[in-house]
Amino acid sequence: MKRFFVLLCVLVLVAGFAVADDIGVDVGVEFYNGNINKADGDPTDSQIAPFITYENTFGGALTFHAGLENYYIHLEREPGPDGDYFPQDFDLNIWLNYRLNLSSASNLQFYLQNQNNVEVEPVHHGTTYQTNTGTLTPGVRFGQNTDFGGFYVRFRAPYDYVRAGRDDTRFRLRSRLGWTSNFGLGLWAQVNSQITPELDLYQALLLYASYGTDSFGDFDVTVTIPKEVSSGITINPTWGYDLENSSISLDCTFSGVGTDDGISLDVSPYVEYRAGAWTLYTQFDFTNVTANGGDMSISPTLGVKFSF
Repeated sequence: MKRFFVLLCVLVLVAGFAVADDIGVDVGVEFYNGNINKADGDPTDSQIAPFITYENTFGGALTFHAGLENYYIHLEREPGPDGDYFPQDFDLNIWLNYRLNLSSASNLQFYLQNQNNVEVEPVHHGTTYQTNTGTLTPGVRFGQNTDFGGFYVRFRAPYDYVRAGRDDTRFRLRSRLGWTSNFGLGLWAQVNSQITPELDLYQALLLYASYGTDSFGDFDVTVTIPKEVSSGITINPTWGYDLENSSISLDCTFSGVGTDDGISLDVSPYVEYRAGAWTLYTQFDFTNVTANGGDMSISPTLGVKFSF
């Protein structure tokens, strides 16, 4: 794993130096303490997560982003084949965004992201890597500037093609309407929908290509009826203020979803302070604030990063 991390750092730095004076690299570390109040009697999950990302806009239209978003090191030991160890996993994230200016006041953007979470598992005298989740996300965004600020509408459709321990896939739709003012305020609202099909899409396509009917040989399988449909809404007000040599920004995410016990509400306030190339930020995740079907849990995050 050390060799992989070093290789990623080298590739990011070489690519950055090759295309721009401003490299576009962020390096940093996050400290996370999940469920510090031990809600529902569950243990805390303390983590430290270094990260490195690279982002560059080519010609102002095409933006490329790649990085080891977080390398999570869980600080509670677990038993392994060669003794106790610290569980580890990491996120690999790559996305492209293309911006097409329709006029001086409007634009259309196309987005494609691939994100994978990989678990690092110890084996006897070695280490293996298993993908927990793999997600492909296409998206489109339309923006319009007016005298009252900028308005935009965005649609993204995450498709989970890998889900560890499950034999199905999952489709989601994120429909967002947002507004940004000329004086630091902003607001967006997003409707979240999720569909879990009866059959893995890849398996369904293979079976259909092989047999061409809904019967699929000796098996009677209906592909079109979902076994799970859920929806929710997210609202996020934002505020930012520029100082002489620094800036501060605040936002708070409110996410609600319907459950068998009623509406479950999550609240996540976030504060960020930038000074030169340094950024310091903190976030508190209050999960299940309405305490439907369990207790509310509190999970703080503290992070710092350097941009160059």
